[in-house]
Amino acid sequence: PLSRGEEVEVFYRRSADPYGYFPVDNAYCGLLRPRLGRTDGWIRAMVEEDWPGEEDGGIAQRDGMPPVRIRHTHPHWSNVEGQRLNPEDDSDMLVWMTRREVRRPTAVPTPPTLSLLVVR
Repeated sequence: PLSRGEEVEVFYRRSADPYGYFPVDNAYCGLLRPRLGRTDGWIRAMVEEDWPGEEDGGIAQRDGMPPVRIRHTHPHWSNVEGQRLNPEDDSDMLVWMTRREVRRPTAVPTPPTLSLLVVR
């Protein structure tokens, strides 16, 4: 079970975001070109509703498990056009994630085994 307010890590994939937003290190990384950010990987978030809970958001999951309602806690988000999300706006920060994309934080972050810099 996951409890409301619990800090977790979620696997974020920009290609799964309908508007193409991704976390950037600061506001400038999302405004300047080229845009520098993380398009895939584990990021910190907060559980917004107890899981499993009574409501599942009306989302059916293939694995039969209800989704987890989470709040992104990363403060800076941008898309390829330089538009930013408002971290104070629930509609920008609250999302449903599959349970397999949510994990408790590791004590010591694992360093990446491969880093890529792609410039288009």
